[in-house]
Amino acid sequence: MAIEHNEAAASSFAETAFSQFPPLPQDSHVSSPTKRLVLDSLKLDAPTIEDLDHILHLGWALVLASHTDSDQVLFGTAHHGRATDHGDQAIMPFRFKVQPDASVEESMTAVAGYQRELSKFEHLGLDKYSTKGLDYVVLCQFRNLLVVTGEQQPIPAPSYTQRYPLTVSCAYQNSHSVQIYVDFDPVILQPDMIRIMLTQFTDILTASIADPRAQIRGIQGIGAQGWKQLLEWNRAGQSADPVKIRGDHQIEERLKKTPNAKAVCTSDGTLTYEQLDHWASQIAQQLVDMGVKPGKFVGIVTPKSVVATVGMVAAMKAGGAFVLLPPSFPTFRLQTMCQKTPVHVILSNSTTLALARELGLPVVGIHDDIQKGASAGLGNNFDPIPTEPHHPLYAIFTSGSTGEPKGALVSRGSYGSGIRGFCSRTGLGENTRVFQASPYAFVISIIEQLNALAVGACICIPSEYQLQNDFESTMANLNVSFGFLTPSLARTLNPRKITSLEILLLTGEPVKDEDVKKWMGHVTLYSLYGLSELSGSVLIKDLTGLPSSNQGLGYITNGACWIVDPDDHTQLRPIGMEGELLIESSTMATGYINNMEQTAATFVEQPKWLQEIRPSDEPGRCLKTGDLVRYQNLTGEIQLLRRKGRQTKIRGQRVELGEVESALLVHFPTAKLVVVDVLTSAAEKKSNPSWWHSSMTLPSMKSQKPQRLKRTRLLHRRARRATAELRKVLPSYMIPSSILPIRFIPRTVTGKISRKDMIESASRLSLTEILKYNEDQVLYRGPSTPSEQILQSVCEKLLRLPAESVSLDDNFFYVGGDSLTARRFSSMARAQGLIFSVAQVFEEATLASLARSSLLSTAQAEPGPHAAVVPKEDPFATIRGEFVNNLPSFLEASDIEDVWPTGEVQRMFLGHNLIEQYPWKIEGQLDKHKLRQACQSFIDRFPVFRSIFVPFRGKILQVTLRHVKAPLIELQAPEGEDLMAWIDSYAKGPEETKPLADQPMLKFTLVQGGPQEYAFLLRLSHAQYDGGCFKQISEELTADFNNQGGPWHARSRYGEDTPVIHMGECSPATPPTGITVATAIKAAWSYVLAQKTGQSDVLFGQMGSCRGIDLPGAEDTLGMCLNTTPVRVRFEGIETVQGLFRAIQDQYIQSMEFNTIEWTDMLINSTNWPQDTQLDSVVLHENIPNIPGLEFPGGIQGRIGTPVFTTPAYKSHMLLTWPGNQKLTIMLMGRQNVLDKDFAETLVKNFGTTLVKFLDSPNVLLSSLEPMF
Repeated sequence: MAIEHNEAAASSFAETAFSQFPPLPQDSHVSSPTKRLVLDSLKLDAPTIEDLDHILHLGWALVLASHTDSDQVLFGTAHHGRATDHGDQAIMPFRFKVQPDASVEESMTAVAGYQRELSKFEHLGLDKYSTKGLDYVVLCQFRNLLVVTGEQQPIPAPSYTQRYPLTVSCAYQNSHSVQIYVDFDPVILQPDMIRIMLTQFTDILTASIADPRAQIRGIQGIGAQGWKQLLEWNRAGQSADPVKIRGDHQIEERLKKTPNAKAVCTSDGTLTYEQLDHWASQIAQQLVDMGVKPGKFVGIVTPKSVVATVGMVAAMKAGGAFVLLPPSFPTFRLQTMCQKTPVHVILSNSTTLALARELGLPVVGIHDDIQKGASAGLGNNFDPIPTEPHHPLYAIFTSGSTGEPKGALVSRGSYGSGIRGFCSRTGLGENTRVFQASPYAFVISIIEQLNALAVGACICIPSEYQLQNDFESTMANLNVSFGFLTPSLARTLNPRKITSLEILLLTGEPVKDEDVKKWMGHVTLYSLYGLSELSGSVLIKDLTGLPSSNQGLGYITNGACWIVDPDDHTQLRPIGMEGELLIESSTMATGYINNMEQTAATFVEQPKWLQEIRPSDEPGRCLKTGDLVRYQNLTGEIQLLRRKGRQTKIRGQRVELGEVESALLVHFPTAKLVVVDVLTSAAEKKSNPSWWHSSMTLPSMKSQKPQRLKRTRLLHRRARRATAELRKVLPSYMIPSSILPIRFIPRTVTGKISRKDMIESASRLSLTEILKYNEDQVLYRGPSTPSEQILQSVCEKLLRLPAESVSLDDNFFYVGGDSLTARRFSSMARAQGLIFSVAQVFEEATLASLARSSLLSTAQAEPGPHAAVVPKEDPFATIRGEFVNNLPSFLEASDIEDVWPTGEVQRMFLGHNLIEQYPWKIEGQLDKHKLRQACQSFIDRFPVFRSIFVPFRGKILQVTLRHVKAPLIELQAPEGEDLMAWIDSYAKGPEETKPLADQPMLKFTLVQGGPQEYAFLLRLSHAQYDGGCFKQISEELTADFNNQGGPWHARSRYGEDTPVIHMGECSPATPPTGITVATAIKAAWSYVLAQKTGQSDVLFGQMGSCRGIDLPGAEDTLGMCLNTTPVRVRFEGIETVQGLFRAIQDQYIQSMEFNTIEWTDMLINSTNWPQDTQLDSVVLHENIPNIPGLEFPGGIQGRIGTPVFTTPAYKSHMLLTWPGNQKLTIMLMGRQNVLDKDFAETLVKNFGTTLVKFLDSPNVLLSSLEPMF
C-alpha cells in the first residue's frame, strides 16, 4: 500500500472525486473559527511518539472518510513550530486513500511513507507548493487542518489556523497521552457535530493502538464510546407504554365510559359516543350476518363523511378488519386492493354505491345523514366479537416496486401500545377536536381517527367540497383545535383565520423555514414522521420555540431508532455517520399481504447486538425504513437526508418509481427502457414545485448524452393515450406530468442508469418546453366568453404560461396544473367573479367546459372570503360628493367614473413631478393599427391610467375618467440620427417632463427611424405605479399587444429646489440566515446616523410596498402602493451587529400590520410633534425584477433601452439602494442647497463600508468598530 509523491500521483488524485469537509454555506464564505472545544487528556500508550503521530493522521483520515462517505480524503497537516524558508509555519496537504481491507499496521506504514515525502517540500510553503501545477492547486484547497504539537497545555489558536473553518490540534509530550482541542467556525459546524467527530476520533485511536492488526473496516464501525452513547439514547427500547392495552379495546371502553361526550362532528350535526356505539353496532350485526369474522376484511368506500368512522368501528366490533378504498382511485386499482386483501364485503355511502358495486363484491349501503345516524340502532345490545392479538385490524396500501400496490397488515395486538406515547407528546385528549382532513389513502387518516376515539376526543369531519373550496372557514366553523396537514397545504392557509386551532402537526413532506415562521405564535407546532408499516409509533418533533433551521425528526413515541449500514443492517454506523434508519417497536405491522419476499426484506430479525441488550426467548423484529438518516446532535435526534433506492414522496404520498415505470412500459412496447423521476426546471426552481417526469428510450444512436426526439403527432397521441390509460390504474398523484422520448439513457461505468445526468438534462428545459411534448397539435382556441377570458387569464398568471399555450380546449392538468394549484386556480377565479369548485376542475374535460359549468357572479352575488374587511359605508362618499358639486371648468360630471383621495407618498411624487419614461427598440414590420388598438385596450382596462390628479380644498384628489383616448403619438426621427440616442434626448425635453393639470400623464410615443426600425416610449407618473408592479405592467402591455390586455396613468407639479444625486457602490456578503438585505441596509444607515449625530437613539423613514395587506387581490394591485413608515433604533443595550439586525427586523415584523398608516396620521395621533415635522432621511431598497422586454403585434420583440427618470429634490434625504450583479448601487438623493457635496459623498462611502463590515462579521461587537467621524 505504498504511496508515492510525484506528478502522476498528484494528477491522479486531483482527478479523483473527493468531498471537501466541511461544506461551506457559500463559496464566498470567509472562515471565522471563533469557537473551541477541548477534550480531556486521552490515554493511548502508543509505542513511540512517531507511532502516535502516524496514528493521529490515520485516525483523522478515517473520521473524514466517514463524514464525507468517500475513501478519498484531503486535509492539511502542520507540525507546530516547523518553518518554511520564509519563516512561516509549514503546512502541507495530506491526501489519503482508505483501504478498508488493509490492517492498521499497513495503513500506518503508508502514512509514514507519505509524511516522509511531504517533508521534502515543507520548506517551500503552501503557496509555492501550489504553483507546481494545477493539480497541486487542487490539493491545497483543503478546508480542515490537523496540527500536532509538543506543547503540554492547549495553546491559543495560532494565526495560521484562522483561514480554516476547522482545525484539530493534538498536544503531546510523550507517547502515552494526548490532549485534543478543536477550533471551528460555528456558522458552519455545530458544537454537537464536533463532539460527535471527537467521539469517533477517540474510539478509532483507542482501537488502533489496542489491535494494530485489526482491519480498517472494523475500527471504522461503532466504537466503545459511541456504543455507550447509543445505549443511553435507546435504553427505553419498546417500553414506552408498559400497559400495552390494545387499541380496539381502548376504543370499546371509551364508547361506554363517556356516552354523552361528542365523538363525531360535521357541518350537519354531531354524534355522541353512545350514538356512535349504537350506529356501529347496528352495522356490525349486519356484517356478522354476512359472514364477517376475525381475519375477514371489510372494504370502506366513501368520500369524506361520518360513514368512514362508523364503518371502521363497525368492522372492529364484528371482529373483522377494515381497508379504506378511496373513491378517487381508479376502479382497477381498487379491485386489485380488494383481491390482495381479500375483501369479504364492502361498506359504502349513497354517493359511491355505483363504484362499490363495480368492485364485484357484496355491498352494504350506509346513509351519511348524521341526524338519522344519531338515532340508529337504539336499544341494540350487540357485544363485540372476541378476537386475538394476531388477528388483523386494518390494511393500508402504498406504492409497490413490482408494479402493483403493496398492503401493510396491522394486527390488533400491535395497534394500541403507541397511543399513550403519541397523546402525551402531542396533547391529544378528551377535550380535543381533531380535524379529519387527511386523504383515506394516507395512513394518518386512520391514526387521527382511531387515536382520537381511544382517548375520547371529537373527530371533526369536513365534506369533500369543504376541503377543496372552503378549507379555512370549515376549520373555523367546526372549532377544530388539533390537525394533521402537509406543509404544502398549510402554506395556503392563514393562521389568523383559524383561531381555534391550538395544535398543528406537519407531516408527509419536509418542513421548511417558512412553515415554522408562519405558524409560530399561533399554534403549538410539531413535525411528524411516520410509516404505514408502524401502526402507532411515529417520530415527533416539537418545533415551538426552536430555530427554523433545526431539521431533526424528533424522537419516537414507542420503540427505539438505530442507524445501520444501508447494505448490511447487522452493522451499526458510528454516531454522526449516514446510514439507514432501523426501527424496533411493538407497534410494527405483521408484514405485507401475500408478499413474503418484500416482507422478509423489510421486516428483519433483531441483529445480534440488539438481542444481546434485549434478551428474549423469541427475538423481536425490526423495520428497515429505506430512509437514509444520521444523528443530528448528542441528544439522539435523527435528521432525514433522503430516500434509499427508488422511492420518493409526491404530495405527501410514498411512491415507488418502479411501479409507475412498470405501468408506463405497458403502453410503450417499442421502448427499450422507461425511467421515471422527479425534477425541477432550473428556470422555475425558485417559484414552481417539482413535477413528475418520465423518459422512454426508443432505438438507440451512438451518443453518450440524452437526446430528445423531435415532437411528432404520433408521439403526442401515444403520450396522451398512455396518460389516459395510467389514470385507469394509478392514483392521480402517481401520474407523470410529462413524458419525454429520448434516444439514449446515460449509464455509469458500472452499467447503472445515471439518473443524475438524465435529471440535469431534463432540468435545462422550461416547464413550457416539457409540456409541449404532451400536447396534441390542435388548433389554438382563444376565449369567446367572459368566463373563458377569466379562466385563460388565471391560467397564464398561475402557471406562468404564455397566452398561446392556454387553449380553451385544453385540460387544466395538461397545461401544468396539479391538485394544489387547482385550489389556487379556483380561488383566483373566484376573486374575479367566476365561481366553481375544485372538484369541477378535476371533472371537466376542458377549460371551455369548466367555463360553461361555472357561475359568473355579480359583485353582489357572492362576497369573497375577505368581505368582512370591506367597510359597510363608503368612507370617501362625502369628499366625492363635494368634488362633483364643485367641478373645475375642464370637467363634466358625466366624465367622472370615481374620485379618491391620494396617499401621502403619491402627493410627494406629484409635488416633485416624478415622471419616468421607458423606451423599447423594435426591429421588424410593425402593425401600427394593432398597436394603437392595444394601447387603447391597455388604458381601458386599468382605471389608474385614466386618472388625473386635481387640487381641491387643500388636498389632491385622484379623479378617474370614464373614457380616455389612447395618447399615442407618432414621430419620425431625423435622418442619420441614432434612434435610441434621439429618443433619449426627446424624453428629457421640457414637453415630455412638464406636469399636466387636466389630462392623464400616461403617454405612448412611437418613433420611426429606418424602414423597419422603431422606438416605443412609455411615459408614466410615479404617482401611478411603483417598482413592485412594473413587471405586471409590461406583462399586461405585452398581453394587449397580442390581443389580451394592459394599464396606467397620473399628473404632477414642478419642484422648486435643484436635485442632486451622489452615487456609490459596494459588494456586501449575503446576510445571515433569517435576516433580509433591507434589514442590513437599515442597520448600516442607522449606525452611520448614530456616528454622525452622536446620538444613541435615531429616527429615519423606510419606504416600502403595502401590497402585503390582507385584502383580496392586494398582491396583484397595479398602481402606486408605496408608503413611508418610521424606523427608530435605540442602540442602548445592543452589543453586536447581529443584535442590531435582529432588533430592526423584529421592529419591522411588529409594524407590518400598520404599514398603510401614513406619516402625517402618525404625527397627529401618536406624537405631540408639529404636524409639519419631516423625517430627515428615508431609505428605499429597490429589490425589484429587471425591466422586461415587450412583445409587439406580430410577435416582434422590443428590447428595453435606457429609462429616463426624473430626479426629484426630496425634502427628506433619500437613500436608494439597488442590487446588481454582485454589486449594490447606492444613491443618496437630496437638494443642492441642503446637502453639502463632500459631506454627502462621505455619507455614501461610510454607509457602503459599514454595510460590508456588518455582513462580513455579523457577530462583531459594535463597540469594537472604529469611529467614522
